[in-house]
Amino acid sequence: IGGAIKEREHLAEKLSDAIDGRIPNEKLNLTHSNKEQYLFQVKKVIKNYSKRGLVNVARKHWTYIVLYIIVTALTIWLALLTNANHLTLTLYLVIAPYLINIIDYAKSGYEVLYELERANVVRLQIKTVLDMPTADIVNYSNNTTDALSSNLVFSNVTYADTQEGANKSGSLAKTNIELEQHKITLFKGATHCGKRSLFYLLRRAITPTTGTITMDGINIYDFDKNTYKHNLSYATSKPYFYSESIMENLQYVNASKNKIIKVCKSLDIHKDIMALPNEYDTNLVKEKELLSPYLLFMIGLARAVLSNSEWICIYEFPLSLTAKEQKNLKNLLVTLKENHAIVIFSASDSMQDICDNYFTITSGRVRKLNKVEG
Repeated sequence: IGGAIKEREHLAEKLSDAIDGRIPNEKLNLTHSNKEQYLFQVKKVIKNYSKRGLVNVARKHWTYIVLYIIVTALTIWLALLTNANHLTLTLYLVIAPYLINIIDYAKSGYEVLYELERANVVRLQIKTVLDMPTADIVNYSNNTTDALSSNLVFSNVTYADTQEGANKSGSLAKTNIELEQHKITLFKGATHCGKRSLFYLLRRAITPTTGTITMDGINIYDFDKNTYKHNLSYATSKPYFYSESIMENLQYVNASKNKIIKVCKSLDIHKDIMALPNEYDTNLVKEKELLSPYLLFMIGLARAVLSNSEWICIYEFPLSLTAKEQKNLKNLLVTLKENHAIVIFSASDSMQDICDNYFTITSGRVRKLNKVEG
């Protein structure tokens, strides 16, 4: 028994070493680019296996639990008989120690088997991890909704834009910045300054010419599509919608009508939608002229919020916002940052007063300003 417990502790320590990345790459057949992603997925494999394994311990050894209950009840019953003079105290004192011993043995037996079971679970965890091909573990999180609640870090990122005309987004010089969780960050810049390239990089629509962008210490291009898409969404001043109703467009992100209405209420657009002739059944392409640019933008923002993503990127705001619309939008963004990181890309500094971090982009060079300087 002592050996089994010690073995369990040894295996747990070995597993901890694997998670901390102290096992050499060649032992796990890893490359430098996917090591962090691999270890990230290992944790989830282990967590999943632990839930399946330990929840069965009580079921597998239920006989010890039943024995414990029966003998305890029998001891109490004998005590009551003695108290009622149906059993002599001498006889009770002879029987009771044996019953107490049985209780102790049942308890000890259960604890021993529990320890053995835990040792076996740990062994199976490690076997599962070491037997799985690297590619399988890297893709283990497909279609999951794991929150990647870490800062986004740009390390020596550059981008050489070779496009011309309308497709030109602007090149980026060497960029070293960190975007923080639960903050509003503004990137201000003119057309073709590199602002759109930065936006595209965060969306993984393009790849850096040099450098890396990481989240939770993992290159964002190493995440599978569904996991990353779940953790970063965006809204633009000219959102794209399918030729379907407001409700149907939003249901592509979240199927719950109640949730959609709740989010629209939180963004203060539910009344505006209900004021439309067809309400939530309004077609966002065929009846587009019935909606103001602000309402179209806010429906796009509702779509981003409904994705439950940790990061929301906003590329430009509608032109000619009224003072009321701008005030509402500011209040909403401040509220949203409690559960999201908000990254704004704009040619205007109208949102500067609510931003925690303020960057300017000029000819591809990103510069951080403080609010006084801004």
